[in-house]
Amino acid sequence: MNKSKGQLNLKAHLLTALLVAFAPFAAPIVAVAIILAIVGIVAIVSVKKRRSRKKWPSMKDVEEGVRLFEVKKGQVLNIELKQHGRLRRGYVRITPLSNEAYILKITGKKAFRVARNLTMQFEPNRVKVDR
Repeated sequence: MNKSKGQLNLKAHLLTALLVAFAPFAAPIVAVAIILAIVGIVAIVSVKKRRSRKKWPSMKDVEEGVRLFEVKKGQVLNIELKQHGRLRRGYVRITPLSNEAYILKITGKKAFRVARNLTMQFEPNRVKVDR
């Protein structure tokens, strides 16, 4: 079954359809309550879906995965972190001594905190954090 990100599951559709079907037979106060219930159901279902989408890889997955970039301690010229804003993504720019800079785009506060903590553990005297 093809489902896009915005589609609700069958239970939510059924409950919403039942609430809409009985709304014309209810008093105005009950109709308002039914409308608020529909909005609440849609909000709860969308929040659950959004939370379940983010799955962080384990350290085993990262270690066994494909490496696009690798640098050893002492081989880094500088590491620059820029926190994301409202209209732009943040980034981590790693400049090794031998190659050109490698840039990782990051979004979200949690990703920025993880990147900052990892880079501080790797080479704390080479890290520059911009906010």
